[in-house]
Amino acid sequence: MKKIKCRHCKSEAVSCDFKGKKNKKNLLFQCQNQKCKKFFWHGRVKNEFNLKEKPDSAKNILIEKNLMKSLSIPLRVKGRYVYVLALSKQKDEKTESLYVGQTGRHPLQRYLQHLRKYKSGRGISNRLKYLKDYYSGFTTEEDSLNGEKVISKKLMKSYKVYGDGTK
Repeated sequence: MKKIKCRHCKSEAVSCDFKGKKNKKNLLFQCQNQKCKKFFWHGRVKNEFNLKEKPDSAKNILIEKNLMKSLSIPLRVKGRYVYVLALSKQKDEKTESLYVGQTGRHPLQRYLQHLRKYKSGRGISNRLKYLKDYYSGFTTEEDSLNGEKVISKKLMKSYKVYGDGTK
């Protein structure tokens, strides 16, 4: 397989699990630049799922669960997260675009769910590039929803921001 470059800084990225252990799955990649370390899913990860079935089918949910386990991505998390996904630029956008969301799942799992169009709206599924950042420590859904709004507003100063926190 040819070398994969980070979608953020263009440094070398390697196939690995969430703990950084290299593997040959070529589904989840992490940048090797110590200042970056961004994670991103390769588009072929969608081929792991049964595309003839709905994203929320029992088969596809089981596939996702097994994929999370095999890549050491926690299935159970304490608290909630706010996550930021980098999006590819559209013709009419003058700045980098981001999607900000909140979840009770691990941000890499939620990013994968967006990719496979599971509980994903706003037409961002085909524009996802990488997991730019995530914030933990939110205890309730109300808390993470407020965090989503605060983070969205802060990012709007420099980026085009999509997500429920932009309302």
